[in-house]
Amino acid sequence: MATVDLTGATSRSLDIFPITPGTVALIDLQPGDVVGIAQVQVTTGFDGAPTITLGITGDLALILSTSDVKLKKIGRYVTTTLHRITTATTLTVTFAAGGATVGQAKLLVNITREI
Repeated sequence: MATVDLTGATSRSLDIFPITPGTVALIDLQPGDVVGIAQVQVTTGFDGAPTITLGITGDLALILSTSDVKLKKIGRYVTTTLHRITTATTLTVTFAAGGATVGQAKLLVNITREI
């Protein structure tokens, strides 16, 4: 059985509401960091046509694309693909309200850091 050293592991979370659209830099990533499981828990469905992505500079939907999450529907949406970072970059969330006036979600992403 393989073992995983989580000594350098961290996570970031972000609450998402219609009144807070925009782009948020979650964490600076270094070569060797691995971005793992990302999940969005929609606790109140959004109206309108909101979208969310999670990615890095140059590929804003690398980790989570607009088709991975249905913000209008209550539920937990999870991506499990691991992404090893090869150059220093920033992990970024982009949320567009798309006319939404109600809704609530929480984004959580796990990162393993080389130490």
